[in-house]
Amino acid sequence: MDKSEDETILGKNGFDEIPLINKQRLGSSPGKAKSGESCIVLVGTTGTGKTSTLNIYTGNDMEVGEGAQSVTGTTVSVEDKIHVGGPRWIDNPGMSF
Repeated sequence: MDKSEDETILGKNGFDEIPLINKQRLGSSPGKAKSGESCIVLVGTTGTGKTSTLNIYTGNDMEVGEGAQSVTGTTVSVEDKIHVGGPRWIDNPGMSF
């Protein structure tokens, strides 16, 4: 079965097939996700920099803590202000194991 270039890309080693997440430029209204749209989900333990990463890559200015202090209390979805029309970013509270 032949796969088009739009459906998969090859990994760095040339053997792993990685499905493309975003096949087209997205342009939805904030908070109004359409079926099939992509998003970037941030997960990790408390204090690892999930919200700081979101701020750097999206141009947002969400409050961040210092060290292992938790600030994100609920899951939030934000738009990417730098890459307009790109996938929404989902920030989650830290998890402890």
